[in-house]
Amino acid sequence: MSHNPPPPLNIIYKHTDFIVVDKPAGISTHASPGDDTPNVVDLLHGRYSATLHPISRLDNGTSGLL
Repeated sequence: MSHNPPPPLNIIYKHTDFIVVDKPAGISTHASPGDDTPNVVDLLHGRYSATLHPISRLDNGTSGLL
């Protein structure tokens, strides 16, 4: 199954302990069972080697800061 490329993630703020991301609508915050589409956590794993744990989540259709 092919997917459209994920929308770009805009990093709003980087700190040694956390990252603030502007999540666009149409992308999940994290993986869900049976869903293999790109998500924020997986996209950030591609940029950062640290273990990432979202402290909040937004629904797939909702945009906003994480």
